[in-house]
Amino acid sequence: MADTTKLKKIIEPWFRDEYLPQHYASSLITQEKVSLAWGGEFEFDAVVRQNGKITAVYLLSSSEYKTKQGKGGAGKFHKIKSDILMMLGMNCQTKVMAFLGETMFDEFNRQQHAGRLPPEIKSELIVPPREIQQIISAIRNEASSEVTPTTFHD
Repeated sequence: MADTTKLKKIIEPWFRDEYLPQHYASSLITQEKVSLAWGGEFEFDAVVRQNGKITAVYLLSSSEYKTKQGKGGAGKFHKIKSDILMMLGMNCQTKVMAFLGETMFDEFNRQQHAGRLPPEIKSELIVPPREIQQIISAIRNEASSEVTPTTFHD
């Protein structure tokens, strides 16, 4: 199993602590579990509060939609749809799916423009600095090698 702890310990904190403050300078940005409109709770990768009120929620996807073989990753996209459902349960002004994978960002926008995803969910392609991109690439390569079929020869 690919070690994805660096996503939680390096990538997501970089997103909250360095990337988002460029857009929300005077806001509190945390990862937290918040109440949904229908009564449950969900943990968002970033919750933006201004004057104590939640004004934005973000979920961060590091996945690419296309596999190394060029096929679409339907299972990965189902995760995005599940995340969108949780965003719809939030009563806040801004709901954003943030993508580190360009092909997942493109698929999200393609599906949204075709009317298959709600228009109120914004999408944002994040271009991280080189050192963060290298960590993401290493995680993707490890995960990809685990699911890439191998050919056995007699």
